[in-house]
Amino acid sequence: MPDTTVDLADYVKKFLAGLPSTTIISISLLGHDYISLLQELLHYPTCVQAWMLVSRLSFKNEPVVMLLPLDSILQGN
Repeated sequence: MPDTTVDLADYVKKFLAGLPSTTIISISLLGHDYISLLQELLHYPTCVQAWMLVSRLSFKNEPVVMLLPLDSILQGN
């Protein structure tokens, strides 16, 4: 184990460099506790009952994150 924070940073960089190059996609549903916070931050109408957070993480590209109101996704069908 590293003894200092500098050693820890180097250890983590080496660990991450050794991981295979893959893309990670995460889909999360946000509700209850997050709804009021998101409504305050985004000034979005109060009719939204849930949010979908879609994230794509890749070693080769910048991360992509989308926050979508779930009501609009359901209305599109």
